[in-house]
Amino acid sequence: MAALEQALDRRGHGTGTARAGFAHVPRTAPIPLSPAQLRLWTVNYLGGQQPDYLIATALDIRGPLDAGAVRAAIGDLVARHEIRCAVLPYAVDGPVQRIPPIGSARPDFRIVDADGIDSVERAMESEMLHGFDLTVQQPMRTRLYRLGREHHILFGVVHHIAGDG
Repeated sequence: MAALEQALDRRGHGTGTARAGFAHVPRTAPIPLSPAQLRLWTVNYLGGQQPDYLIATALDIRGPLDAGAVRAAIGDLVARHEIRCAVLPYAVDGPVQRIPPIGSARPDFRIVDADGIDSVERAMESEMLHGFDLTVQQPMRTRLYRLGREHHILFGVVHHIAGDG
């Protein structure tokens, strides 16, 4: 694991900033939604931010884990995939994508100490009961449940508007 971290550090990965080979495109104006995004946005908005279009994944991690490296990896993911940190407010001509300047987006990532697998399962179920208010929230959240020094569960939820295609 240490060798992997060193290799990533040498290549500039895990910093939460754009890497060589990825061009930063300044966003001077809101970006319109695609037709598919507009449909999902409308259903989400009219449905009161129900958790109908959520995609979830969990990873059971055994062994030593550097939570800071996980946080940096999530930051890197958000920096490379703008829709993961965009908010989608309603503007004069309809909903738009507002993408924060690179490096300023703060992913919804939390480390949670858990009392056992049952508490993690309840917490994940609770996360799945809460949709996203896409007009003010990023369409992704990630939790790292710490069950012990060498046992973690990484759980991520993304709204379909940012996680498909």
